[in-house]
Amino acid sequence: MAETRQESVATVKWSGEVFTDSVLKCRDDLLKAFSEADKISLDLSDCSEIDISAIQLIIAASLEAANTGKKFSIAGSVSPQVKNAFSISGVNLDVLLGGRMSCA
Repeated sequence: MAETRQESVATVKWSGEVFTDSVLKCRDDLLKAFSEADKISLDLSDCSEIDISAIQLIIAASLEAANTGKKFSIAGSVSPQVKNAFSISGVNLDVLLGGRMSCA
């Protein structure tokens, strides 16, 4: 009989402002999630603002998922300020996540 394996899921939640001074903790949270799960969801619903260091971290997480066969997605509603940060940086979230963005 073939054995089926349940995919493990981890959700990382960012809140408040995610700027250079807090991005290392955010990185550590994502690294832990990648080491423990097959599907990683980044919840930005309580994140009010981000800077380019946070955007770079999200890009790195998306690339890590692609390179390791894991799934990475953004969950929760994304604030207008966060959407604007992506826009002015020239990063399209939907394209970055390959259409897997599940935020409002």
